[in-house]
Amino acid sequence: MKWENKGKELDTYGLEVCQNYENHNGIVIFGAGDNGAHIYRMLKPFNLFVGFVDNSAEKQANGFENETVYPVEIVNDKNYFVILAGTESHMSEMIEQLLSFGLVLNKDFITCDEFKVKWFKC
Repeated sequence: MKWENKGKELDTYGLEVCQNYENHNGIVIFGAGDNGAHIYRMLKPFNLFVGFVDNSAEKQANGFENETVYPVEIVNDKNYFVILAGTESHMSEMIEQLLSFGLVLNKDFITCDEFKVKWFKC
């Protein structure tokens, strides 16, 4: 594999993320679990990450990855872009919850898989 723009690959990604999410006040990850931790590690270098949101009161009390876990209702009050990082079995429930707040899929939130495909081409 031949590298193009060696050492600067993530600079382009960071610029794209900033441009596409400029109408939001940062990014929250809905789902404080393995998928959420993976997305968190991708976003952390770009200073766009605000916190996790999760329906679990235990995770809200204890935090996750040394970060704050907020109740999901925070996305109803703040203008955050949401990346859904739940398991496949919970995804439809999570989408319905965000839609009930008036958020729009692919405008205000995106699934973890779609995020990875769109931004990381994996």
